[in-house]
Amino acid sequence: MAVAFRKMDVGRKRRKSVMGTYFPTAEEMKADEFCIKNNIRISYSPETTGPSPKNWHISIVIGEYKKGEKINISPDSYPKNKCHEMMYKTCLYYYEKYRD
Repeated sequence: MAVAFRKMDVGRKRRKSVMGTYFPTAEEMKADEFCIKNNIRISYSPETTGPSPKNWHISIVIGEYKKGEKINISPDSYPKNKCHEMMYKTCLYYYEKYRD
């Protein structure tokens, strides 16, 4: 069976990410997988609200989701092109801390 394409999909360019690109190492990917399996949620959140925040914080929540849970936010802020790198470094930290 052939896949049908809509006219608007053909020739459509993808937008580049405003957060920059980062290619994690194999060890960083392993650490990220460990964090996901062990309910360690690591992400980034903007320092200020608005259409294009310049600085971001790393957010960390450990344990199963609970309504109204406390989110731990890093004291340091990072420019948007460093967020992915710092997120994976945080994953590595928790991987080393809770591995065994």
